[in-house]
Amino acid sequence: MKFQELVSLPSDPPPPDRRAYGPAQLARFQLYDTRDAFRREHGVEPPAFRTDIPVKHWWTSEPVTGIFRYLHVVEKSGAGRIFEDKTITAELARTINIPGVFRFPDYEIEPTQAVVRIIGSGVERPVQPRMLAHPDWVMTLRAELAQALGLRGSDIRIRDASNERGNGFTINVYPDDEHRRITEIRHPKTESWHNAGELWMERNENGVGRAGRWSNNWTWAPQGDEPGEMVTGQGVCPVPLRALLATEFTKDTPFGLVISEQPFGEAGGGGEEAAWAIDEILALVRIAQKDIDDIRAVLRALFPGL
Repeated sequence: MKFQELVSLPSDPPPPDRRAYGPAQLARFQLYDTRDAFRREHGVEPPAFRTDIPVKHWWTSEPVTGIFRYLHVVEKSGAGRIFEDKTITAELARTINIPGVFRFPDYEIEPTQAVVRIIGSGVERPVQPRMLAHPDWVMTLRAELAQALGLRGSDIRIRDASNERGNGFTINVYPDDEHRRITEIRHPKTESWHNAGELWMERNENGVGRAGRWSNNWTWAPQGDEPGEMVTGQGVCPVPLRALLATEFTKDTPFGLVISEQPFGEAGGGGEEAAWAIDEILALVRIAQKDIDDIRAVLRALFPGL
């Protein structure tokens, strides 16, 4: 499954079972604080982190066009924190932008039921899956390998080594649903033949989709570090909030906007406000510590002796 196939739709959460709470309890979309949290939930890699757009821990899969309008809390000079409309582009609304290192998918070689049959004996042995290549892979390799040598794709010879007709001694037998074949590509300078399946495996062994280039002797070299810088100058895109209910009241405090189903100033309100503030402060401390731990883990991975 790909990110574009995932579903994330808005919902209006009911008031939590407490007398005072923060705007985060009104979030209409699920939030993902870390890339690991997203992976655990969906089993796929979120899009690579971009520094040209805001940090964004939510997304919508709605068919949005033009602009996406929603409610959030903003601090206004002289008015304190209030609910206000915000607009972002439909493109931004439909993506998520979580800081961290992008993990390219592992290359997995699909098994095959293809066999090599010894003619006249009935003896069969399996074809090694790594030796097989899809025709589309072969065309991609041909273009890239030619470019590495400053040649045109047509200068690179390809030969069918699938042995489907037999060579007098053996014949390769492929199932109807097996579209890969044994194909070889000739290096025009060394005149050596290279198995396309093994070239494709080498190209992807550091992660499917990771950039790189071929050397003159057709050795694949991954390009640079994995993308995913930790900072952006675009700020954070707030999560959409549902509108307040007629039974909900707000109060701006030094700790943020507090929401309650009881008008503030009535008996018992102060204690609930203080409890909410403490909870929020502790939550922020836990998030900050998690960020520090994540950054420390990345640094240790990059610099083992640190």
